[in-house]
Amino acid sequence: MTAKITSPIRRLIKDTLGKASPDKDGAQRLIGQGGDFKDALVALIRRTIAKAPDFALAREILGDDFLAPEEIAAARGLTYSETQVAELERTLPDRETLEWLRRNDYYLVAGPSREMSILVIRELEHSYFYSKEGGWFANKREVFARNEKVTCRWYMLRKGIVPNSMSSTWGEQERLLSDLETAPMEVEKIWGMTCYKAVRNVYLLSIFYARTSSVGSHGNYVSVGRFDGDGLRVDYWYDSDPSDLLGVASARKS
Repeated sequence: MTAKITSPIRRLIKDTLGKASPDKDGAQRLIGQGGDFKDALVALIRRTIAKAPDFALAREILGDDFLAPEEIAAARGLTYSETQVAELERTLPDRETLEWLRRNDYYLVAGPSREMSILVIRELEHSYFYSKEGGWFANKREVFARNEKVTCRWYMLRKGIVPNSMSSTWGEQERLLSDLETAPMEVEKIWGMTCYKAVRNVYLLSIFYARTSSVGSHGNYVSVGRFDGDGLRVDYWYDSDPSDLLGVASARKS
């Protein structure tokens, strides 16, 4: 059985090399880098024959509010490993959680294939930020912008702000979060918003700001919002002061 499978594969590889038509120097370079070539070819074959991840349930329940790793990879120029995709498939939220996300106006987004801070996310697409470079959060004393990172896991984020959370202090807003919710870090909110724009071409939080759990050097919780063609704004407001443009962000606890 193995021989029956192997023979056509050998012919396929031979045909592929024939179409590449390396000249003498090119062939020598290929031979000289044989190890790297074999590793790359093995990785390509494994990716090609790998079973497609089963995200059908999430797509069925959430529709456009499900952002799969392959969509993010294509839109943001990233590459996920087989191991990462398999782990995302294994840890996909169950039906009950997915239906809760739909009822509560949440979306489900895969994290990046490598750790990213706010500053690294900005490097993917400067136009998504109002401050294309620099900005107050790029200052060295704003450690949240460097130390807080998103990783390759699922993020469950509310598309807007918690209902009735505007014109409230931080303490009042925090009490509006249910037992299943928490305020996300700034970087989590930014990753989700920029991915939604990159994949769905939709600006979330285009009018309001949302407070997050990240704290700046000024001692106040950092907010993000007003995401439009000029880019999203990263800002803060005094925790004890309400604003009619400032609500609170929420994420579903894992």
